[in-house]
Amino acid sequence: MPKFAEVLVNRSRTYTYGVPEALASVLQIGSAVEVPLRNNVTVGYVMDFVPRPEFPTKDIVGLKQDTPVFDTNLLLTARWMAEYYRCGLPAALKTILPKK
Repeated sequence: MPKFAEVLVNRSRTYTYGVPEALASVLQIGSAVEVPLRNNVTVGYVMDFVPRPEFPTKDIVGLKQDTPVFDTNLLLTARWMAEYYRCGLPAALKTILPKK
């Protein structure tokens, strides 16, 4: 299982975080996770799993909910929208994700 994940934080930027052993089997693309950012813990969304980066990382703190917020197909659609309409991926995701 991958040990590092790209996480979209604050619907604006992705950061690389380590995946703890306890979460390795349950994390999926689209999972809502709690991650450390500066001196706070904030919610982010797993966008991809990546190989070990060349820089130090912090670990994901926990899982925010049991089921993913979006799946791989919805992410592919958002990436297409971002490219086609020349907007950022966070804006495309915000458009297609259900409102809470």
